[in-house]
Amino acid sequence: MSPRLWVRARVAGARYLLRLHGVLDGSTACQVLDAVAAAPGPAREVVVDLGGLAAAEPFGLEVLVRGLPASARGRTVRIHGAPARGELRAG
Repeated sequence: MSPRLWVRARVAGARYLLRLHGVLDGSTACQVLDAVAAAPGPAREVVVDLGGLAAAEPFGLEVLVRGLPASARGRTVRIHGAPARGELRAG
């Protein structure tokens, strides 16, 4: 069984880049929050790229957005590739 979500992480200078692939829902959003919390010490900014998602459930997006402040631990967080309102796909 393949995972519903996988995260490709890399460091680029002071940025920790997370590219999401698969399906974002309530449980997989928690995986993303764990990945954000695991940002290496020198990273001052975390970039979460949603562009690789096959589907994003509204509840998953809500869990992600509400959980980011605590998981970021004072780092700046940017979200890229968020679907436009009409492009949101249910998983």
